[in-house]
Amino acid sequence: MSEPATEPAPVAKAEPIVEQKTENKYSEESLRKSVDEIVEKTVGKCEYCSDKVEGWAEGILSQVYKLTKRSGYKSAVLVEIFPLNAAYLKKMKHLSIPGTDVVSLITKKTDKLIVMVFIVMMNYR
Repeated sequence: MSEPATEPAPVAKAEPIVEQKTENKYSEESLRKSVDEIVEKTVGKCEYCSDKVEGWAEGILSQVYKLTKRSGYKSAVLVEIFPLNAAYLKKMKHLSIPGTDVVSLITKKTDKLIVMVFIVMMNYR
């Protein structure tokens, strides 16, 4: 006589980021605003300067990475800085779960340069 099949235990659903209420959690919109502020404080109205770009990128990267460090998330941050009219990027994403993961390209364009910050935050709970 065969034993009846048992159903697997249900997988706990991750709570959507936009509904999380702890003080370290950001919605995608507040994350975008925070990144915009970091970029503005770092590059201001400066022109693209190859001698300064590495320092700007490192500063932006470390500050944005601090924003993405959350319990239960793996994250990656990429910062690119280009002279004005020297960059074009299109993206398509199929690796995130809407509401729990964040995949965001934040582009800040001044009249002198372009800063692109790509953020991936994947919930692993």
